[in-house]
Amino acid sequence: MPDIIGQLPLRGCCKAFGFAANPWIYFAAPLFTQAELEFNRKTRDILVDNGWTVFLPQEDQDSDMTQPETTYAGVIRGLQSSSIVVAVIDGADADSGTAYEIGYAVALQKSVFCLRTDSRNGPRGNRVNLMLETETTACTSIEELLDQLRQLRNGYDAPERPSHLPRTST
Repeated sequence: MPDIIGQLPLRGCCKAFGFAANPWIYFAAPLFTQAELEFNRKTRDILVDNGWTVFLPQEDQDSDMTQPETTYAGVIRGLQSSSIVVAVIDGADADSGTAYEIGYAVALQKSVFCLRTDSRNGPRGNRVNLMLETETTACTSIEELLDQLRQLRNGYDAPERPSHLPRTST
């Protein structure tokens, strides 16, 4: 794949505020149904109303979301440029693209908040998947998500890494 990540312009929040405007949120979520698109917009609007700048891939990329190469590049650029990731993990299992975005963000040592409003529990009582919950902060409502983000904004540290995971240098 050609290296086009740095060449893609982003519109909306990122263009208006620039990447230096920290912290800002990358919103990772499935975007394949009308219901998903509407939930994503509604949640983005709530976050914006609470003072956050939000990158919503379904609307904030100049690229055509039907073009895999430019979509991938825009997603990677958005993740690399964000300070925080909010990921919607509703459903019987998390969307595979959202799971990828979570893993990528964790590898970049971003603060990741998983929003799961679905009342079903996964295997062994986990909300969805052990690999998605281990290094993220799980929230079961938009209100809980806002509370966690407020704590982060007010100078509280991101949740501690589990003790069984190696510390990385900063």
